[in-house]
Amino acid sequence: MYKVEIKAKFAHASIEKKDNYYLVGLAEDEFDYEKYIIFQKPYKLGKNDDPNAKINGIYVECNGDSCFNCCSEISIDNKKLRLIIQDSEILIDIEEVNLPENFISYLREIFGDLLQINWK
Repeated sequence: MYKVEIKAKFAHASIEKKDNYYLVGLAEDEFDYEKYIIFQKPYKLGKNDDPNAKINGIYVECNGDSCFNCCSEISIDNKKLRLIIQDSEILIDIEEVNLPENFISYLREIFGDLLQINWK
């Protein structure tokens, strides 16, 4: 299994109303970063949108690589965020990050029951 590790120092969580999606991200720096991860998912589907279409699922981008509906596990505690994506494990150290107030709730909206929260 391929392993990716990121020591995050910046976190972002928002609803992008113009583009119709939740956006949650972590990075090593707010402006100058090479290591990062973002998650997106539409927050509202139109009546003609197919909820099973790939583009309406969970989008994950990590350090330039991206995929839709590829996350099989995600968990968060007060020290780390851990994901299993295809054949990769992604570990993000979040100990030094001041998470936005809506960070966890937007992660829940994106990942639903897949998200495991283990606060200590």
